[in-house]
Amino acid sequence: METALRIKEIMKKKKISQRMMAVYLGVTPNALSKMLMRGNMNVNKLSQIAEILEVDIKDLFDDSSIHHVQCPFCGRNIPLAISTSIVVK
Repeated sequence: METALRIKEIMKKKKISQRMMAVYLGVTPNALSKMLMRGNMNVNKLSQIAEILEVDIKDLFDDSSIHHVQCPFCGRNIPLAISTSIVVK
């Protein structure tokens, strides 16, 4: 499932550059750029980013992109139940 992340938008509002975010996360600016472009970060990384940006992790996602997922077999949209709590083990 591909979800649209709002990280760049929130970073811009909070005046945090990609270079600064990369330093906070302990990654290179190039690695961060790739993560943001692909949008395939694990929950731990998303949690770190949310904490740095001082937002809930759910705020990192574009609501319109996470209400359904497309079935890879038939192409139908399958509605998703969205929970605002995330458990990290």
